[in-house]
Amino acid sequence: MSDPNDPYAPPSAGHPQDQGTQPLPAPYSTGTPAEGPRSSTDTPVSPPAPAPYAPPTAPNAPPYPQAAALPGAPVPIPGQYPQEPYAQQPYAQPSPYGAYPVRRTNGLAITSLILGILWLYWAGSILALIFGYVALAQIRRAPAEAPQDGRGIAIAGIVLGWVGAGTLLLFVLGLAALSTGGY
Repeated sequence: MSDPNDPYAPPSAGHPQDQGTQPLPAPYSTGTPAEGPRSSTDTPVSPPAPAPYAPPTAPNAPPYPQAAALPGAPVPIPGQYPQEPYAQQPYAQPSPYGAYPVRRTNGLAITSLILGILWLYWAGSILALIFGYVALAQIRRAPAEAPQDGRGIAIAGIVLGWVGAGTLLLFVLGLAALSTGGY
């Protein structure tokens, strides 16, 4: 059965205006636990002002509400932060097979490709051929402890160098044909 003075109880019958007025609930207590609750007829007293920089009222209270502990989880001491879950993890252990060697791209292979693209009135094409073949030799002779990448880049520089050299050869043959009076 419901309490007739409960302001949150559903109305028993009819419209709420038909039931008359209900007494207001008692105001919240402003007293301290040692004094007990005050009645609504007492004169209200403002609470004492807290001292500046006062310590917390409960020095051993946890800084956050405690959640239900998982089975097997360490139980923290009240007033202290749990240490184990936040401890620094050890560094990763080295692989028993050794570390992978760092592969670096051969610089002459990159130079060969750049000179093959730039062309520089056939001087770049000739240098692209030279640097490309030297880079392929260096990549092939690189030790296993320090392997080199860039074989495809060197081959691309060599191809562009040969294209430039072939264009130079066609240009020279065209000039020779014009100079001999090939009309």
